[in-house]
Amino acid sequence: MSEEELNNPDQKEFQSEVIRAIRDADLAIDQIRESFSLIFGMLEDRAYEWINNYEAVQPRRSENRHEGEVEELTSRHRSRVKPLWLVEREAIQSAIEASGGSITRAAVLLEVAPSTVYRKLRSWEDA
Repeated sequence: MSEEELNNPDQKEFQSEVIRAIRDADLAIDQIRESFSLIFGMLEDRAYEWINNYEAVQPRRSENRHEGEVEELTSRHRSRVKPLWLVEREAIQSAIEASGGSITRAAVLLEVAPSTVYRKLRSWEDA
């Protein structure tokens, strides 16, 4: 490029824009690198935590194995155990009664969404 072309105002403006674009790109690349290093650092930390947790759980798994004979449940034990759906139904009915028939208040007592209570009630009506 000749000296005259380099001193051209349009050429100087173009050069300035190119230099600005390169600096912006460098900044963007630095930010991306920093973000990736943070993300990978967090992933490494989580992997380390998971491995440590896995190692901590291993002895417990073997401790929980029962080596002796398994006893059969007697009819006396079975009579005290209710199916989960029945326990759930009784809990919902009790909450509805305690809340004066309000499904919304019953749901708050049960710490579930009202739609869950309505869905359960409908499923029992259909059965």
